[in-house]
Order: sequence, then structure tokens, then C-alpha cells
Amino acid sequence: MKSISLAMSYSDTMPPMPADEKEHYPSFHYTGPESLDLPHEGEMTIRFKKTSSSHSENNGEEQYSCTIEVRDIVKVKGEDVEAPTRRGNETEEALDSLAKKMKKRDEY
Repeated sequence: MKSISLAMSYSDTMPPMPADEKEHYPSFHYTGPESLDLPHEGEMTIRFKKTSSSHSENNGEEQYSCTIEVRDIVKVKGEDVEAPTRRGNETEEALDSLAKKMKKRDEY
């Protein structure tokens, strides 16, 4: 699948937002027991589940919305990631550890 840009102009949203910003993006918010240790900016591969979606039309303007659950962070690449050690899988191990802790928490 090709890359999908999620950038939107403020004129595309309801209600209109301040004009001092040209674009905005949907966001993902995480709150949990472990730091995700993510770079300031980079590329991320995730596993997700779409839990709802809707499509509407108002005065000829189409609007689509959906909610996704981010299930797993599979891979992260970024500029301020520390160089790997000789094993080279610290990020994978940290994400596996976080996934195990989250799974244990969800089982209670």
C-alpha cells in the first residue's frame, strides 16, 4: 500500500480552526506505565484495528471519520535514536517488554 498523507487544511475541518497554522494532523495519545522512548520525528509501523467509521455529506461537503485502536508499535525509525549496540535489537526488546506489561495489566 502506498503512503497516505493525513495532512488537512483548517478549511477542511468543522468547525474552522485558527488561520495561523496551514495544516494539522490527527493524533494518537498514549498514557501508560512505560515511556515509549520515541524519537521526536520519524517513521513508525503499527498494528491497528478500525473500531468505527462514518461518512456524511452536508451541503455538498463530504466528511469521513474513523476511530482506530493502535494495537502494537511494530517498528520505529527516527533521527534521534541512539546507535544500536552489537546486538542491535534494544528497541524490539523494549517494545516487547511494554507489550507484555500491557497484556498483564489488561488480564486483571
